[in-house]
Amino acid sequence: MAKANPTASRLRELFDIDTENGTLRWRVYRRGSSGIGNVAGCAGKNGYRYVGIDGKLCLEHRIIFFYANGRWPVGDIDHIDGNPLNNALSNIRECSRAENMQNMRVRTKNHLGQPKSSKFPGVTWCGKKGQWRAQIRAGGKHRHLGYFETEELAHARYISVKASVHLFQPTQRQ
Repeated sequence: MAKANPTASRLRELFDIDTENGTLRWRVYRRGSSGIGNVAGCAGKNGYRYVGIDGKLCLEHRIIFFYANGRWPVGDIDHIDGNPLNNALSNIRECSRAENMQNMRVRTKNHLGQPKSSKFPGVTWCGKKGQWRAQIRAGGKHRHLGYFETEELAHARYISVKASVHLFQPTQRQ
């Protein structure tokens, strides 16, 4: 059985919460922590900060959101600037999984060491046609945007369509 999320009173008991900078500082001494006043938690391998609370590992950005809004987020939390360590309240927003996927960067495995793979999101190589294919996912469906001679042209098409179908994040994150 999963442990329940901590309550607002428990969070206030444990932390001084700075929503402007997105940090949690211990208000109490905890064995294994650095001590009262020190930043709580640590960064995980995935780049997000985690904090252990009463045997439950919590994501710092979700705690910041809860503290500011009085409720736990229903869906995902998006880091507007793309930096998972920047948990300032001005940099986080609640969103659905589909919305959060609208601003993903290109995965490095998409183009490193693979012949004819693109460095741009929404662009793939089509060996059968010998051209670059542009595509986008919106409304739960993949949309084919055309074939192009260069990956730059395919990316330009993707960007132009993204502005009209990805309303949560209409521009490509750098």
